[in-house]
Amino acid sequence: MFNGGGEIFQAMPTMTPVKQKPAIKITEQPALKVQFRYESDGRCPPPISGVSSTEKSKTFPSIQITGYQGRAIVVVSCVTKDAPHRPHPYNIVGKEGCKKGVCKLEVSPETMSVTFSNLGIQCAKKKDVEASLKVREEIKVDPFKTGFAHRSQPNSIDRKAVRLCFQAFLEGEQKGKFTVPLTPVVSEPIYDKKAMCDLVIVKLSDCVSPVNGGQKDIILLCEKVAKDDIQIRFYEEKDGRVEWEVFADFPPSQVHKETAIWFRAPQYKTLDVTEPIKVLIQLRRPSDGATSEPLPFQFLPLDSDGTLRRKVPKFDRNRKAQKPKLQINKLPPICSLNIPQHPVEMEPGVGTTPSPYDDQIHSVLDPMYTPNITALPSQRQYHIPIDILGHTPPPP
Repeated sequence: MFNGGGEIFQAMPTMTPVKQKPAIKITEQPALKVQFRYESDGRCPPPISGVSSTEKSKTFPSIQITGYQGRAIVVVSCVTKDAPHRPHPYNIVGKEGCKKGVCKLEVSPETMSVTFSNLGIQCAKKKDVEASLKVREEIKVDPFKTGFAHRSQPNSIDRKAVRLCFQAFLEGEQKGKFTVPLTPVVSEPIYDKKAMCDLVIVKLSDCVSPVNGGQKDIILLCEKVAKDDIQIRFYEEKDGRVEWEVFADFPPSQVHKETAIWFRAPQYKTLDVTEPIKVLIQLRRPSDGATSEPLPFQFLPLDSDGTLRRKVPKFDRNRKAQKPKLQINKLPPICSLNIPQHPVEMEPGVGTTPSPYDDQIHSVLDPMYTPNITALPSQRQYHIPIDILGHTPPPP
């Protein structure tokens, strides 16, 4: 364009601002662990707190609708943790706007935000899963249109974790009718506090392994864990810095009743070692990054043929073998005999028999007769040692 002063310039086009599409934004995520409760417990579940909540400053899950100003409603329900996010049989309960397992509130037109300060999660027993999802189907709360075929397969539903799903509907052309849906959003996973116990290694069947990993199964006993949310971590630290880290490879089927895991140790970073390598082993939960207290573990070197090197005790060839000595009691047993100095007159027995050598009659002792050998004052007492291997010597 010519401006009359000999200069030509090009007029800049007028920029039309692009209108932002309405959307739902989660401004405060729910806490990671929440106490779920059954209806049969007789108590309402505690309210879900916000992830940044502290004892001094309480926060709660919050959302905001951006790119729109006006009337709107928001519907909150439980969906499964893993995609596709299907309706979950657990119910949302609370003091305001909660009915038939979901919560419906109107958004403040001034701030276009809502804070959910009284939402709790109520569990459904395994036998009640189908009935709970049937109610959800009747009120047509299916955020991602995945259907309700899973209600006949309760074992396929993770009942230890849920996500909150936020659906928003804007007011349409007809006043009071909220007919314009926005794309639903889901929160971070919320885990049942009872199911998310602290990780603890109770016992290890072996705390050593060859550097190549070996072929031996190791059994680890632990506190309750989720079979699809647990890892076994091996790592090496030097000067407070992790220099090597690897996770044991095992399928969820090797987690036995949530309290035991059997696995094989991984291979160390190098096989060329001559001394045992000290590392650490611990449990790790991927969902929240929680770990257990580590325990010591050792990787042992291999021989040249690839077998485990075992230490053999040294033998001193110069040392003479000593024959074991026979241990004999130093003090032999003592036998006390009362030997009279004068002849003992034998008492007559049952019968008498004449001697074939003279005409005297000698008594025959009754085999049941026991002589009286009580020591007399005129008798002497002799203590005669008994030789274990020989005969008793005569008195002196």
